[in-house]
Amino acid sequence: HLMEKLDELKAKGYSIIKPYGFDMFSNSFPEASLMEVKYGVADNRHLRKCIIFNPNMIEEINFKAGCHQCFPKGQVKYYSQEDFKLLHYKSLGLPYLIDRYEMFRKRLSAFNIENKLGKHYMAEKEHIRTNYLNKLSKSVNVFEPIPRSRIQSILGIFARKNG
Repeated sequence: HLMEKLDELKAKGYSIIKPYGFDMFSNSFPEASLMEVKYGVADNRHLRKCIIFNPNMIEEINFKAGCHQCFPKGQVKYYSQEDFKLLHYKSLGLPYLIDRYEMFRKRLSAFNIENKLGKHYMAEKEHIRTNYLNKLSKSVNVFEPIPRSRIQSILGIFARKNG
């Protein structure tokens, strides 16, 4: 199904897929597979990364730090619909999340710290816990179709304000 969809988009001239981004949540680390984790929270500001692009149409992708933004050069035509989702499996139980933050905190370079790249890894454990529990309570099954009205409200949160 995926290859057929990619072929269809290529035939229509799309060069970059910008998927909907989700931070996936579970109460504990999955026992057998990440496919056990079905719940997530939409985050189209930080997690909507252009990770699928046609290198025959894009000369340079020009990712910024963390690949949160890109400024591609070439034949740029975005496809951004709910049928493509980028699932980030970071919040797989509170102990795993806290250990992950500690590991990445220790890996931050002086350059990263000076430029506030990865600054979220500097958060205190209580902040991590509060944020995790808040988002876990708001998580939804991301494998069920998203109502169009919900998509518009999610995207509206992150829209740039003029003025």
